[in-house]
Amino acid sequence: MKKPNPVDYNLSEKQISRINRLRTKVSFDKFFALLLVWGFWIFFLSGVAGSYFAFFLSAIFLLLLNILRNKKGQLSVTFGIPKPQNYLDFEKALDQYNIYQRKQRWEQEKVKEQERLAKKRKEKAIKQKTYNYWSKLDPYIFEKEIAKLFSNFNYGTMVTKGSDDGGVDILLKKNSKRIAVQCKRQKSPVGPKVVRELYGVIISEGFDYGVVVCTGGFSEKSKSFVNGKNILLVGMERIVEMTKPNEPDFLKKIV
Repeated sequence: MKKPNPVDYNLSEKQISRINRLRTKVSFDKFFALLLVWGFWIFFLSGVAGSYFAFFLSAIFLLLLNILRNKKGQLSVTFGIPKPQNYLDFEKALDQYNIYQRKQRWEQEKVKEQERLAKKRKEKAIKQKTYNYWSKLDPYIFEKEIAKLFSNFNYGTMVTKGSDDGGVDILLKKNSKRIAVQCKRQKSPVGPKVVRELYGVIISEGFDYGVVVCTGGFSEKSKSFVNGKNILLVGMERIVEMTKPNEPDFLKKIV
């Protein structure tokens, strides 16, 4: 959209400046006139000669300054001056142009923000493929990030809070099946104790399946224990697989 040109409305910059200057003067005159009336009103209604009288004198002083500023020495109390139609048309076109410019800037900022977020997501996706990213997360943030990976594959997720969670860090639900998830952000492999405890929770709480997630992997005894049981072990390699767009095959068997 092209910015309106005063010439197209038979206006010069000098004419526009004069109209604006005249309207500014009228605005000042209106202010001082109202100030004078207000001072009279307060003074006579209050009957207090102290601070109100000082205010009244100040109003008169400002009014005198305004009269001195006016070359003709006359007080104008006009509440507005008529604008030429061509000026009104130019003003309207300028307003529309300014609205368009603001909208354009907003759209540009929106695109920049989308690009920034896309770049941030891309950088995060790259980092998620590394052990360092997952191993350095705060334990609770680690649980939330694992929950997000599951939510990408249409799992309903809820991260539990506090230590009194019965060994369950994340509750999953998909296709009417309830799944308990235990998360371990550690360098060493998970031993059979953790897996057995989760299995006990699955039985006692009636979960359909259990998942243990650990960045350090699992001991041979843990792997041996889950054979034939409704427990899935997710190590670092499988965590990286879950960062990809398509749902991994190892998740499909639990639902």
